[in-house]
Amino acid sequence: MAIPRKRILALTVAVWLAAAGSAAALTYELNRPLVERPFPAASAPRTPAASPPGVTDQAEPSESLVLRLPPITIAAPAVHRPLVAPIQKKPRDISAMGCAEWRDLDMGSGHVQICE
Repeated sequence: MAIPRKRILALTVAVWLAAAGSAAALTYELNRPLVERPFPAASAPRTPAASPPGVTDQAEPSESLVLRLPPITIAAPAVHRPLVAPIQKKPRDISAMGCAEWRDLDMGSGHVQICE
C-alpha cells in the first residue's frame, strides 16, 4: 500500500514546523535576561535531614548552605597485566601461492599478477 503524496507532504510540513518551533523556543529561552532569585529566608524552620549510614558526626546544622561529607577512601587491588607484544604473522611465500601469469593493467600502465 503506497502512501499518498499529500500525506507525505503534510507529514514533512509538520516535522519542519515542529523543528522551527523548537528552534524558536530554544532561541527565546537562551536570549532571556538572567533573573536573580532570592534564597529562602534564613529564619525559616529547617528540618534536619537523616544522616547517611556510617556518619557518626551529629553536629547541629549550621545556617550556611554547606554540605559537609566525611572523607572516603576507595581501595581496589592493583592489577598488573604483562605487556606482551602481539604475535606477528609471517608473510606467506609467493612461490607457495597459486598465481596466474603477469598481465597488463586494464587502466594505466603496469603489470599485475593475481594470486589465490
